[in-house]
Amino acid sequence: MKKILVIRFSSLGDVLLASSVLQPLYERSFSIDFLTLKPFNQLFEKDYRIDKVLAFEKKRVKNYKRFKKTS
Repeated sequence: MKKILVIRFSSLGDVLLASSVLQPLYERSFSIDFLTLKPFNQLFEKDYRIDKVLAFEKKRVKNYKRFKKTS
């Protein structure tokens, strides 16, 4: 089984648009993890296509702006 990590940190609309890739990946038997900001993680907790939802808290990371530029 292939694994993939979908990462989306920006606004709610962008996070929802990123979710459009889930079905094609799921149909191709990918194991999907989704990394997003803490306020948005609950949107994906019950999604059957996602194996693991990871919540990122930007206030807990000192260099969030630098991290964001590299992602």
